[in-house]
Amino acid sequence: MATKPLHRVQPETERILTGGQGWPSFTAGHERAIRRASAHNWFVQPETPIGVIVDIEECRDDVNRLNAVMTEATRELLAEISDRMAQDYSDRSHILQEVFALHREGRYLASIPLSLATAEGIGLGETRKSIFNVRGPRPEIAPWIDNAGVQRHELAFLSALLENHPMAKPKAGYLSRHGVLHGRQLDYGSEIFSLQAISLLGFVGWVFSDDGLT
Repeated sequence: MATKPLHRVQPETERILTGGQGWPSFTAGHERAIRRASAHNWFVQPETPIGVIVDIEECRDDVNRLNAVMTEATRELLAEISDRMAQDYSDRSHILQEVFALHREGRYLASIPLSLATAEGIGLGETRKSIFNVRGPRPEIAPWIDNAGVQRHELAFLSALLENHPMAKPKAGYLSRHGVLHGRQLDYGSEIFSLQAISLLGFVGWVFSDDGLT
């Protein structure tokens, strides 16, 4: 059977995988969606369906719609996030089990600080940089990512950690790591905030796992 030459296969594969957009446009669209989500304390997972990325992009400035999209998407992925994290971070499995058990029981006042502390611990363990501490206009971890030598499509996902999302730089009405762990934010015990904290935990776990993005 005759086969197509490589110079013809590659563009055709690109067209199929990107829906005809081409890699630059496809990657840029993903990065816009990922930055939009993280600006409102939502983080995608390796299990996130491509349709959710499209939905995020279509939300534009409608925060209520974005919250609805990401609440449903994160709820549906809880079991997969839990299983992946337990496999990738077996030394933290007892803590991770508690995070997800507390969330399932609706004990959000306890699940949220444990999620945030665990996410920070994973990031610090791999980089010695905080995913929350702010250095000027960017989180402390941003320069580390800049120098990590990641590929362009990986950087599109990592862009979520390159800007000061509200968990890192407090914003009125949003979940704040510093507000929670320093005892200043008292109204954080909601399902949506717990899902946001778990979305960050799952994202950070993916980024810094052995087969992750860095």
